[in-house]
Amino acid sequence: DVCAPSIANQWRTFKSFLPCMKVLYLVHSMSPLTGWGRMAHELVAGCRELGIEVDVLSEKSSGFPGEKAVLKKSWRALLSVGVVRKQLINGRYDIVHSLEVNPYGVIGHLASLGLPVRHVISATGAYSVRPLYQFATSFIVSSAYKAASAVLCISQYIQDEILKKVFLNNIRVI
Repeated sequence: DVCAPSIANQWRTFKSFLPCMKVLYLVHSMSPLTGWGRMAHELVAGCRELGIEVDVLSEKSSGFPGEKAVLKKSWRALLSVGVVRKQLINGRYDIVHSLEVNPYGVIGHLASLGLPVRHVISATGAYSVRPLYQFATSFIVSSAYKAASAVLCISQYIQDEILKKVFLNNIRVI
């Protein structure tokens, strides 16, 4: 399985943040039948296996235990910031983990401002890089990357492409 080494590395990275933690995932879907859904599904299942308490906010419902389909897409994603912030405050999370920067990393960034929550962004492909080249999104996406506790890239190529557009010292390949 191509995804397995990367997922195992993400689990180890989370364990290095805090010995006992609660994580809120922001994802497109938890369906193991799609690429992003499969990655999210495996990450959450792995975290739970390690004893990490996990909740999931998604855009599309898949029936995964603990998943709430409340996130919006496109420009309406900004409407999700309040929902996520309320969840972060009420749930007392240690980490909010956004799978992709656009839009979930931006949502996680804005929702966690001023809160004692670490924000982690997984950078997996074009949606991690393309917004850096678009006038309408480059500033907010760069801000989200800079403010994140960690930006976890699935390849050296993705890391190099991000670093062409924004200087980061919180980025690594896993």
